[in-house]
Amino acid sequence: MTNTDKLRQHYLTMPHYHFDMTIDDYHFSDKDQADIAKYGNWFQAIWSDKVPLVTDKLKRFYAAKNPNAKNRGKYEELWYQYKLRELPF
Repeated sequence: MTNTDKLRQHYLTMPHYHFDMTIDDYHFSDKDQADIAKYGNWFQAIWSDKVPLVTDKLKRFYAAKNPNAKNRGKYEELWYQYKLRELPF
């Protein structure tokens, strides 16, 4: 198991990411909200430079925060849309 795998496991075993309840429900399905709760800590760690970008997948996910990013994957788009709507404080 690599250091990145250990980091991923650490973030995925944390309590669920708290979904920002100020975001209107119609923006995200129940499945989307469940995915954010499950993976949000990991996604946030990647975007916050807490995870070394050692794989193409991590680099691509990190790059997806750029507003001009093209062809975001499912989770990349989900996290991007969530972060657009999340309150900054």
